Amino acid sequence: VANIMTEVLGWSEDVKAEQIAAATKYIESYAGRIPENQGSTLREAAATYQSVEELFHAIDTDGSGFLDRTEVGELASNLGITLSDKELDSA
Repeated sequence: VANIMTEVLGWSEDVKAEQIAAATKYIESYAGRIPENQGSTLREAAATYQSVEELFHAIDTDGSGFLDRTEVGELASNLGITLSDKELDSA
């Protein structure tokens, strides 16, 4: 793409290199490799996802991949929340 843009827009090699660097920085801010020199939100998101996943597995005591009525009830009880049978059934 940079080669085409260079040809069509008449960029010099220096401008082409600057444009590639800017595009790479932009793309890496959303996906792909995570820049080492930034407090990346992708790193934070990965850490948050891992924390949530670990918490889920701690609650999912039967390892089914789903939270059943008993697991939700135990979690609520551990948090000091009383749920009615109707609330547990809908959870």
